[in-house]
Amino acid sequence: TFKLVIDELVRRGTPKHAETAEDLLHLMEDCHCDKLSEILPKSDTTDQDALELTSSIGVYNAVMNAWARAIKSTNDPLIAMHSAHRIEALLRKMAENEHSENNLPPSPTVTSFSIAIDAWAHAASITVAKGDISGGQVAAKKAQALLDELQHQRFEFCSISASCFGSAIKAWSSLCGKSEDGEYANRAEDVMHQLIEASQSFRGLYVPLDIIHFNNVFDAWARELAAIKPDKSRGSVASVVTNMQHAIKQMRECNNIQPDTSSFNHIIRACYAPWAARGEIGNDDNRSVAMGLVVEAYMEMTKDGNNVYRPDAHTYAHMFKAIACLLPSDSLSS
Repeated sequence: TFKLVIDELVRRGTPKHAETAEDLLHLMEDCHCDKLSEILPKSDTTDQDALELTSSIGVYNAVMNAWARAIKSTNDPLIAMHSAHRIEALLRKMAENEHSENNLPPSPTVTSFSIAIDAWAHAASITVAKGDISGGQVAAKKAQALLDELQHQRFEFCSISASCFGSAIKAWSSLCGKSEDGEYANRAEDVMHQLIEASQSFRGLYVPLDIIHFNNVFDAWARELAAIKPDKSRGSVASVVTNMQHAIKQMRECNNIQPDTSSFNHIIRACYAPWAARGEIGNDDNRSVAMGLVVEAYMEMTKDGNNVYRPDAHTYAHMFKAIACLLPSDSLSS
């Protein structure tokens, strides 16, 4: 009965229903402990009633999911941060009581970490969207700390653990464009390299990586460059695009992942981002370097034999913007 009610509360997806689900979880545990206290003095075995009241990992993850759904159903930073804190509290409770005698609560799984990291990623996005940069930083750091903790566990690398890296990338990416030193994009890129390393160090069943994690890093760099002044952009644009190109090479050689059209669209967008964001012409030499990188990316997309990342409507929209932002000033005057 407890599990059925909790499952129904999860489906409702509101903070109030999540709170009720957690209250039922704690009540379920209290009933379990009371039942054990009645049985243990009388017998060395545990009867079926007590076993049925044990909070399994599925129940814990379900309650965490209830709070996660509450985050996704709101744009209120306070609700998002509170819900993420509740999820992490449940995860901490499982981790701290991992070796308890009555196995209550159960040990956390990769799925437990995935729910918590993704919750903080969503909380970061919501808080930043409302202008609370410091709150977004807190949420992103929380996501990163949980990812670091996950990497010290003895879990096998799988698609779920890969998604944990992706969530941490999203958390840092949500802050991109809010600094002029590329700090947050650097953090997202660091997580991408951690993902690559984790996938290569695992010797079990091959786990393909999702291109979207890489594209999120590319998008992060494009948005970070939008915060850079055009006259300071030459080294930044060239450095970032070089990093993107290196990442694409890694994807192909180490992980057998082909970039897609979005990958190259992000590269093109990164090249003109400093000028498009500020509406300034800036130095001709800087724009010339950036335009050369745009042409290089476009030529890669249109070369013969490529059927994976052909230009699409977004590509041509970015190309028009690049031309408008990066053409020499004498061309614009004429």
